[in-house]
Amino acid sequence: MRRILQKILLGVLCISVTGLVGCGQFFPPITTTCTTNCPSTADYLYVANQSATAAGVAGFQISSATLSAVTGSPYPLSILPSALAVNPANTFLYVGSEDGLIYLYGINSDGSLTLENNGTGVASINVVSLQVDSTGGWLLVASPGALQTAVPTLTAFSINPTTGLLTAATPGAITLNGGVGTATQLVMTSNNASNDAYAYVSLGTAGVEVVTFSSTDGTLTDSGNLATKGGQDADVGLAMNPDAGYLFATETGISSLRVLAIGASGSLTEVAGSPFATGQGPSSVLVDATGSYVYVTNRTANTISAFVLTNSGSLTPVTGSPFTTGTTPVAMAEDNSKTYIAVVCAGGAPDMQVFTLDAATPGKLDPFTTAATGTDPAVAVAIATTH
Repeated sequence: MRRILQKILLGVLCISVTGLVGCGQFFPPITTTCTTNCPSTADYLYVANQSATAAGVAGFQISSATLSAVTGSPYPLSILPSALAVNPANTFLYVGSEDGLIYLYGINSDGSLTLENNGTGVASINVVSLQVDSTGGWLLVASPGALQTAVPTLTAFSINPTTGLLTAATPGAITLNGGVGTATQLVMTSNNASNDAYAYVSLGTAGVEVVTFSSTDGTLTDSGNLATKGGQDADVGLAMNPDAGYLFATETGISSLRVLAIGASGSLTEVAGSPFATGQGPSSVLVDATGSYVYVTNRTANTISAFVLTNSGSLTPVTGSPFTTGTTPVAMAEDNSKTYIAVVCAGGAPDMQVFTLDAATPGKLDPFTTAATGTDPAVAVAIATTH
């Protein structure tokens, strides 16, 4: 928590627009025969706990009636995890730490986890944010500073499709923004026809960096920087809408959410009316699977701000927003069924809350259930779900 919260200070539900009816899973079902590390079509949530007494990962299965811990949860680790990522096939969970390691878990058919690589790390690198690309062949790692340096970096690792083990691309790592800034969050577009994608990394007071990524060989190319709105502001959380038309960035100092249109070569342009006011201390941001609603955790106010997103990128507050959370909400995720939004709170009370959409008021969040993710204080700092 000590480092995650410092970086924050510096720096779900698939519904139809008209009928509020949940739609299917984002990724198609796997039809090939599988005997080990088989993908699951069930609905699982994984939470990183960063306290010294509860360091590790907690796993949960969610259904229309219950939220229950998976077999063996929580899974202790000797590191303080800072980031999680699940591959598109739902077979691997990557757990990164600013202590300088990435661990790999196999996701079993019942949602339980098996620590791979004989229980040792699969890469030695400081981690603040992780994402598997849309091909499932690459893991990108944003570092606040690499093990050898104190500058923000982005690194690409190829993923062995059978074992999940990582191999660093050549050259693999690039320094972001000339080494200025502190990386806090990474998001990526889907790979396009030329096998390229665009990665965006928030750098706190140094704004947002744009990086072009090639899934052909893992090449990363720094493509520019978007400054913060003010010199004392910090861009922290990032998210994109489903068609990657807009990038959303939470910005402290002005307690607002920036909406940025994504143009040619991944360029960013602020839309009319941006930034839009949130609660105090905006941290993470989430866009629902339909692209209709945008949610922002306010870590200082202990709330979630909710907005309706229009085709032009403008935001209108949802009736009843903001919605109360536990203490210090820092991350959100949309579940596999596109029916729930889960938020984790580093200050607990509770560690994790799960919300559903209100049947009568579009975008409004209704409490569904809560859960402890570990022995208090768990310091839940990150969440990932099966797809």
